[in-house]
Amino acid sequence: MSNIWNILYGLISICGLNTTFAKAMNEIGHSAKSISFLNHRFEKADIDFDINMFTKPEKIKIRQKLFEEHKDTYEVFHFFFAHTFLYDQEDLPYLSSKGKKIFMHHNGTDVRLPSVLEKFNPYAKLMYKDFFVNEDEVTKYVKNCAKWIPTAIVQDLELAEYVKPFYDNVEILPLPIDLSLGKYCIENYDYKPITKSLNRKLKIIHAPTNRKFKGTDYIIDVMKKLLSKRNDIEFTVIDNPNHNDFLKELAQGDIIIDHILYGTYGMLSIEAMALKKPVITYINDFVKQGYPNDLPIVSATVDNLEEVIENLINDKEKIVYLGEQGRKYVEKYHDLKNVILPRLIDIYKKY
Repeated sequence: MSNIWNILYGLISICGLNTTFAKAMNEIGHSAKSISFLNHRFEKADIDFDINMFTKPEKIKIRQKLFEEHKDTYEVFHFFFAHTFLYDQEDLPYLSSKGKKIFMHHNGTDVRLPSVLEKFNPYAKLMYKDFFVNEDEVTKYVKNCAKWIPTAIVQDLELAEYVKPFYDNVEILPLPIDLSLGKYCIENYDYKPITKSLNRKLKIIHAPTNRKFKGTDYIIDVMKKLLSKRNDIEFTVIDNPNHNDFLKELAQGDIIIDHILYGTYGMLSIEAMALKKPVITYINDFVKQGYPNDLPIVSATVDNLEEVIENLINDKEKIVYLGEQGRKYVEKYHDLKNVILPRLIDIYKKY
């Protein structure tokens, strides 16, 4: 394998990872391409369309065409969310036979098994009370991937727990954020920061991508209680399909509530911390073992959310402090160019 790699990232844009990685790799001299065939709100991939606009026979032809066009051009194939070019991962035997470096980056519901989650997350049943997961089907797809792909990449200990029985190797790679972009600098927004002499209401924001899994109903109920007894706060739920507009709204918050059920933190928490916002989210004890000790997220559950929010509202100095620490945390552990990309390159070289 040469020092210059041809890398294909696809075929789903989870948190914009495919475009983020491809762009970063191109900037340091590699030849990378991104593909996304499902709707998303992040930066467009090199090939970007919604395959669900087509009939099943058309989808099969489109997938086959994409496969034929790319199968021999690239040395490294970095797939996401248990999706490859062809249905049932029928492209993997060919790629494996040609000695391609293949990686599967699992991201969440593609591998999450409620029966396993319940062992270390006491709120798992609340997450899945209205959502059925066919665990046999999930396991089948993971096994199909692992049969031909030796290495899985995941973002934390929780996801590693689901895939480690199947893959030869499991690498934990934290989610990346490109801090060189101006959109992740709070100073570029028209935001009035917190001070001791603050003469405006504190703005609390919740931004759900999945209301059931994030516990949005519980969060709204708690906020209604707080709003009924306090006149120094306001609450907004945002869900803007345009990512840049979404960040503009997020930047106006003083406290960000991510979720109270998952037990881990994801891209919203990272983006909020980058914008120097204190984050409230649930971190369970098992997953916490894999995080750095200086994680500044305030953990809260269904049972104590009201108390946690009120304590933070009453401590403006802590709000400011956590915001500053959050920015330092993402610089130290999630920065794309200085932390995550070198680690990803090491993974490619290792396997």
